[in-house]
Amino acid sequence: MSSFSSDFAASGGAQMLAYQGDSVTYYANGTGSGTSITAIVNDLDDGGMELQQTHGVDVVRMKGLQVAASQSVTRADQWLISGDKWETVACTDAHDGLKVVTVRRIDQSKQRRARPMGV
Repeated sequence: MSSFSSDFAASGGAQMLAYQGDSVTYYANGTGSGTSITAIVNDLDDGGMELQQTHGVDVVRMKGLQVAASQSVTRADQWLISGDKWETVACTDAHDGLKVVTVRRIDQSKQRRARPMGV
């Protein structure tokens, strides 16, 4: 006997990816030439969070990727999204044909110190 959840998992997730998805590159274990897959990409932190460090300022950005439930994901995997590499932070169990992969990118910038007056 089928249910809405099993019926949706069989076709709905794939249809959502086809309709709303973007092409991203998946790097198993962070290596190799990568594989193009379709994912629904969502910004999780409105552009990032700044963290003051001894070397300057780090900007930590997070995204959620909805990928096919059949997509293999480990914490060592990396993703190329709009030209930037992202690392895997977490992955949910599959639901309705999709799973959510949380990815993170840390951009480091050196903070410029103001010159002392009169120098």
